[in-house]
Formats: sequence, structure tokens, C-alpha cells
Amino acid sequence: MKCASYCAYFRMKQVSPSCRLGLRTSQLFREKYVCVECQGEAMGIRDRCEGDGLEGTRTFWIAASNAACHGSWVRESLRETCRCPPQSLIFV
Repeated sequence: MKCASYCAYFRMKQVSPSCRLGLRTSQLFREKYVCVECQGEAMGIRDRCEGDGLEGTRTFWIAASNAACHGSWVRESLRETCRCPPQSLIFV
């Protein structure tokens, strides 16, 4: 049975200039701490979202709404059964 959702907390390491053009992505900048929610519909067979990274390891992301908006982040932590605040990001 899939859990309802979980949260991954990341520290942004690199953010492309194109991110400034998006409503949600304009809030992203280097060293910002962000919450990204993984909801049940986006989970794979291992009850995890693709791209939730490895703790302490730099990984890369691309915004689904604007492929020119991309960058890298380091996952700081995971929290089970939680919701990120409004206006946060979600895995798709």
C-alpha cells in the first residue's frame, strides 16, 4: 500500500537563469532550502518518487513546467507522511 505522501528537503546548489521567468520557479535561488512533496500518484513501484535523490549527494533536477529551468540540489532529509507548505514544489 502506498503512503499518502512524503517530503524531501533540499538545499539548492545551482539554478539556471530561466527559472526567474516562472511563477513557482522564480522563488528558487542558490542555497535556498526547499520542500518537495512526493504524492502517491507520482510514486513508483518502490513507493518513492524518481529523483528524490540521495542524502548528502548533489543531484540534478528539471522543472516540468519549463525545461529551460534546471539546476542541482543536495537532499538534506526525508520526512514520511507529511505535506510541504503551500506554494512548494511536487515531484511528477
